[in-house]
Amino acid sequence: MTTELRSSTDKAEYPVDRPLDPDDICATLLHHLGIDYTQELPDNAGRPLPLCYGRHLLEWA
Repeated sequence: MTTELRSSTDKAEYPVDRPLDPDDICATLLHHLGIDYTQELPDNAGRPLPLCYGRHLLEWA
């Protein structure tokens, strides 16, 4: 049994509904590990840098 998460063009070249970004996978992984993926950490210059730029994928919950 398979579940369709996204639909693509006829030739499967591009996503139609919502493109999936690697940062979304990172955010989902961090969320499942119990880490706040929205937090920011300072870099060497003291500027805030986010852990990742993605969003948690609710359908992968």
